[in-house]
Amino acid sequence: MRSFFSLILIILMVLTSCKDKPGQQENKEDKALPTADTSRNALDWNGVYKGVLPCADCEGIETQITLHKDLTYVKEQIYLGETDETFTTSGKFSWNDAGTIIRLDHSKPNAYQVGENILFALDSNDKKITGDLSDLYELTKSPVQNQLFENFWKLTELNGKTIASFEDSQTEAHLIFKIKDNLMVGYGGCNSIRGHYELEGSSNKITLMPNLITLKACEDMTIEDNLLEAFKKVNYYEIENDTLRLLDESKISLLKLLKKQHQN
Repeated sequence: MRSFFSLILIILMVLTSCKDKPGQQENKEDKALPTADTSRNALDWNGVYKGVLPCADCEGIETQITLHKDLTYVKEQIYLGETDETFTTSGKFSWNDAGTIIRLDHSKPNAYQVGENILFALDSNDKKITGDLSDLYELTKSPVQNQLFENFWKLTELNGKTIASFEDSQTEAHLIFKIKDNLMVGYGGCNSIRGHYELEGSSNKITLMPNLITLKACEDMTIEDNLLEAFKKVNYYEIENDTLRLLDESKISLLKLLKKQHQN
């Protein structure tokens, strides 16, 4: 019996000696903790925000702030009841360390808390304004779809290749997305294009359905043929500044188009 207990004691001693020494244990405190979601890294914050902010000596300040991914901004303000003039400031903005507040470098007020599809104008201490009037200090993000419609989108890149520019914009390959009847019209470089587009809810999914194309024969149909072929693969769109990109299912850019002044 004594031999049995001795054997058990030896086994316990061996197991204890095999444990990692304190210096050899993984230092859990040194491991990087997962980065928490912030407005900066979890929200689609770039875009156009609009609203009317309170004004001490006018009817309100009609305000539009456009935030770009390159951390630049454009702020446009109209003092209602005083003037129709638009006051524009632009420059860079920066995020606070927590990734929740932005600060415009040439503007007052210049601090805004970023929420989902909303900017909250903050007070001089970078605090949200509370009370019955708190909702008057909010700017709402305009749906990106609004930027898609009724613009002349000139084709500048197709399948990663730059498209040459022409002096007469109407002879350039282009698309126009009409609000009425989801109508899509354009030009492929040789023939006129007419059809429809379909958007999926408030997301950036889009389907292009060209169903009427003139049958003119041109010396070089390469751009037009490739354009029509690319239409079949388009699944998404994204708009940044004045650039529209039409993307495939893997969100690889198929078409890059630049917004130009459209003449009806």
